[in-house]
Amino acid sequence: MNLTDLISMISFRLGNRKGLDAQIILETKHAQMRLENSPDCDWWFLKDIREVITTDGIITLDSDVVRITDQSDIIIKPASEDRYRIAVRSFEDTLHINGEDQLNQAAYSYFGNVIRLYPTPIESTTVRLPIIKRATELTTNNLTNLWTDHGFSVLMSRTGIALAQAIQNQVALQAFTADYAAAYAELLNESVARADSNFYMERSN
Repeated sequence: MNLTDLISMISFRLGNRKGLDAQIILETKHAQMRLENSPDCDWWFLKDIREVITTDGIITLDSDVVRITDQSDIIIKPASEDRYRIAVRSFEDTLHINGEDQLNQAAYSYFGNVIRLYPTPIESTTVRLPIIKRATELTTNNLTNLWTDHGFSVLMSRTGIALAQAIQNQVALQAFTADYAAAYAELLNESVARADSNFYMERSN
């Protein structure tokens, strides 16, 4: 399934309305963003490992990173040491640290799109981050992405809700809403079932 299929299915269910392609594409973009920003679940197909190198202990996440998943442990690998895991500290906790040497063990804070390692590395350090990434944007030149491959029904029905609301088609709105609830629950259950505490650590080996 791809963007063309999504447009055709929504248009058909709206009574074969013409001239909606551009609006459907725009609403698909908005629906995808809302789904990716949802705190309800780390969608399984958006999970990834992002490896970065830092010398000052400060990492600014790329724009395609939604978040660090579940505030998990991360793995760091100093140039002259074996790799090891470090746990997250709340940003508020780090505000009360008057000196990094007061920390009893290595940790990291995560606030906004910035990660900071404690204590500051004394050498080049590789950091492996478990992330939720954004899928590529669907356009007329990019007809498929991770959502069309793995979450098509959720994306299509969520977009359909927006279009049905816009043209005030109550019958279609009710149908899309019911479909969305069912598809969302199914994808959510699949993501939860696939969740494994060792997922990222296994991927990082």
